[in-house]
Amino acid sequence: TGEVLGACAPLIVATFLGRSNPHNDSSQVSKLQTFLDENGFGTFSPPTGFFGASTETAVKAFQLKYASEILTPWGLTEPTGNVYLTTQRMINLLACPGSQIPLPALIPWAGK
Repeated sequence: TGEVLGACAPLIVATFLGRSNPHNDSSQVSKLQTFLDENGFGTFSPPTGFFGASTETAVKAFQLKYASEILTPWGLTEPTGNVYLTTQRMINLLACPGSQIPLPALIPWAGK
C-alpha cells in the first residue's frame, strides 16, 4: 500500500473533553496535550492523558487565540476550557491544514 501525500491522519480530537467530564478518553486527552504542546499552549512532554488544571489552562489560552472561531459562534467572550464542538473543529483544522470541516450545529452540552 502506498501513502497519499498531503493526507491527514484521523481527527486529533473526536470526543468531548473537559476537566469536569468523568468520561474523558485518556488517549484523546493525550492527543490533545500533544497538540497543545506542539503549538505552544503548554508543556505536556510526555502527555499524561489526564485532563487537569494545566490542560484546562492550555485549552483556555487556545480558545482565546482563536476566539472568533471557537467562542463567538456560541456568543461567548470568555474561554470555557472545555474541548467541545467548535474547539474540536479548530484543533482538527489546524492539525490538518487544507481540510474542510464545516462549523457543526451548536448543540449545548448536556453533561451526560
